[in-house]
Amino acid sequence: MAEEHWVTEGDRLRAERARLHKIRTANVLITLIRLVCGLAAAVLVAYVLLTLSGANPDNDVMQFVADLADVLSFGLQDLFTPADPSVRVTVNYGLAAVLWLVIGAVLTRILRRLSSPYLIS
Repeated sequence: MAEEHWVTEGDRLRAERARLHKIRTANVLITLIRLVCGLAAAVLVAYVLLTLSGANPDNDVMQFVADLADVLSFGLQDLFTPADPSVRVTVNYGLAAVLWLVIGAVLTRILRRLSSPYLIS
């Protein structure tokens, strides 16, 4: 004799709460990834713009942005070494900024695929 399984309203509510929790968790992670990667790219672009506009390298703000850009550049700050320092900064730090955006997009896509049954797109 087959055993019958009765799905109660409580079971349905628990399943729906779990599904909504997974949706919220995935959306929070996606937002954090986008925020971190976007801010990293913004710092790198700010450094390029400050350098191209001739900002004083001895200024505290410029030093802070330069130090942060060095940390965020994935070691690409001296990948290409053209003679013109402005071109060097633009190419190397610009490449690092693009890399941050690509990493963010890839991670977001992976997370969406892994959680696609739970996400509302």
